[in-house]
Amino acid sequence: PYSIFKLIPALFIVNIMVACNNNESINNNSSPASKPAPASRLPEPDILQRLTTQKDLIDTMLYNAVCTSESFGLTTEGKVIKIADEQEESDMFSTIYLVVKNKLGAIVRISESPYSQSGDWSVSVIYYFDKNNRTFALEKNYATFHSLCNDEAVAEQRTIFYDKNMNTINNVRIVTGDGNRVVADSCIVPFYDDYAVLPDAGAFLKHFGIDTIGRKL
Repeated sequence: PYSIFKLIPALFIVNIMVACNNNESINNNSSPASKPAPASRLPEPDILQRLTTQKDLIDTMLYNAVCTSESFGLTTEGKVIKIADEQEESDMFSTIYLVVKNKLGAIVRISESPYSQSGDWSVSVIYYFDKNNRTFALEKNYATFHSLCNDEAVAEQRTIFYDKNMNTINNVRIVTGDGNRVVADSCIVPFYDDYAVLPDAGAFLKHFGIDTIGRKL
């Protein structure tokens, strides 16, 4: 996993046309027996552990370059376009979107990364989807050189997990300084906290304007 203290590059554009491993197996908590699931179930006791594992698997597939992904950019004129050439000038975009799909073509992750003209901050919000395209997790990473506590880089990571009804299961925020040292929350100015929280992948594609581009994703 990458360190959140290394500012995310202003623009990362990848088109990796390699099949993803399917994350469906960790979505299935039933036994291999052929008996049908009961109509109603008690609350799942290990749901946070299961969703954490599911999120980690999706990240691993991306970082190991074993997935299919497409990049889109919101231009400074407000138009969303598909990015086909990694040599595109990054300053023509205000936000980059990366859509990641598994080997079945299902979207498992979408990230939005606003572009910093100054280069002294970076932020990305990553949304994760289960085999039914429902949102089950969100991760926000924000890093800046301008700490309010001392002269060092500081970073915020927020991770939120949701159940199938979009109720929050867990919400953790960690602020760290140099050397991955945990520092006070007040050392960083809140930034980009108005990100969308939507129920499924299709809703995000529509929200970002990606669903109207050329062909169906």
